Amino acid sequence: MLRADRGLQSLVVSSAVASEGKTVTVANVGISLAQAGDTVVLVDADLRAPNLALVLGLSSDAGLTDVLVDDFPLQQALQAWGDGLPLEVLASGRQPPNPSELLGSQRFASVLRLLTERADLVILDAPALLPVTDAAILARVTSGLILVTRLRSTRSAQVQTATQTLRAVEEGVVGIVLNRSRIRGAWRHRASYPRLARDVKVGAAADRPLDVPS
Repeated sequence: MLRADRGLQSLVVSSAVASEGKTVTVANVGISLAQAGDTVVLVDADLRAPNLALVLGLSSDAGLTDVLVDDFPLQQALQAWGDGLPLEVLASGRQPPNPSELLGSQRFASVLRLLTERADLVILDAPALLPVTDAAILARVTSGLILVTRLRSTRSAQVQTATQTLRAVEEGVVGIVLNRSRIRGAWRHRASYPRLARDVKVGAAADRPLDVPS
């Protein structure tokens, strides 16, 4: 059973490069924790190519950007997911011209603080580390970063460069997910979370969220 460690309030999920499965990892870990009884908020902080709302079948009309830029009420922007699960989602909202600036603002830090007061764990879906600095910026204001890698896709040099990027801002990786590894006849995320969880089974394929009614 997955449980959120009490020492972790917020986590960033990223990857070295795009298309490694980070968004589905965010969805699956959030659902698993909520099923275990933890109160969870998922945030689509990938303001450049948002996909979390689409993966979870939710609206992206209003979200994080609207809260940060237009003072849209946070309570109204949050969307419940699942039948009775303690899981809420903050979509990205409209795409802004200055994602890095928004994510590094005091306004974002205030919103994140409100979310951590609301939930046992806040999980943020962030852009890949190598193309842009957004994930590294988010790692500074959260409890740590989980790096998603994809079997036979992510190169070791890319992972090394990504971790070096985090070291440059004095932040580190608290866990690694090996996506699309085949274990005993079923596709799984092979997860290594020193302070969170291990071996997260996500069903027949790691390219879709857990089968929980929404």
